[in-house]
Formats: sequence, structure tokens, C-alpha cells
Amino acid sequence: MRLLYTHPAHWSDELIETMAECDRIARYIDIPLQHIDDSMLLRMRRETSRAHIESLIDKLRAGIPGVALRTTFIVGFPGETEAEFETLIEFIERVRFDRLGIFKYSQEEGSRAAKMPGQISQKTKNARYRRRYCVKRYRTIS
Repeated sequence: MRLLYTHPAHWSDELIETMAECDRIARYIDIPLQHIDDSMLLRMRRETSRAHIESLIDKLRAGIPGVALRTTFIVGFPGETEAEFETLIEFIERVRFDRLGIFKYSQEEGSRAAKMPGQISQKTKNARYRRRYCVKRYRTIS
């Protein structure tokens, strides 16, 4: 059994312990973080914070021997500043996920985010997306 697409706000110590103890659960976790900057997480309505995410990653790695972590991030979400983007890149380089996907925000008609101010130009989204190739040691999935 694999745990796929698990929201970072919904993990518990009990789930981590259960996963560590059960041989039928793969040591592979898909946890789409989307971003790491607190203001971005708030704009994305992710129901979590950088501190929570960092603590969760530490707990997962300490509590589940041999765990592999896969995540995805979005670049170019409305209002993302260069500083917020750099915070994301620094986090990615420091944390070292086993699998990593980076996607460009796509303005979907009718969505809440499509109406937000601060839409990022396609040129900027493309440049930020290309930076994923500069992040070393990852097997990208996007």
C-alpha cells in the first residue's frame, strides 16, 4: 500500500508510527507541499505553515526508516515575489526530496486564484520553472 497525495496538514504522530510499524505500507510518501513561504501558503489556502511542514518532514524522516519523500511545488502563483520564489528554491536545495515536481501556475477560468491581483507573466513563470534544472541531485517528475 502507498500513501499518495497526502495533505501536509492531515498527518499525525499516530499515522507516522503506524507507517513505521507496518510492513505492508511502502516507505514512499507523496506529499504535495505547493510552496514553503508562509505568505504564499496563506494565499494558496494550504492550511499549514512553513514551521509545520519542516517539523513534519523531520518527523517523517526520523520516524520512518528509509522513507522516500516525493513532493510538488507551484511557481508563478499570483502574487509570488522573487524573494518568495528564492525562499522556495533555498528550501528545495536544503531539504533534498527524493522526487520533485515543479509546475507552472495555470490561470483557470472561474477559479479563485484566476481573479487574484498580481498575476505573474508567462515569461517570469517560464524562467522560474526552468530553474528546477538548476536544483542539483533531484530526479524531477515534471
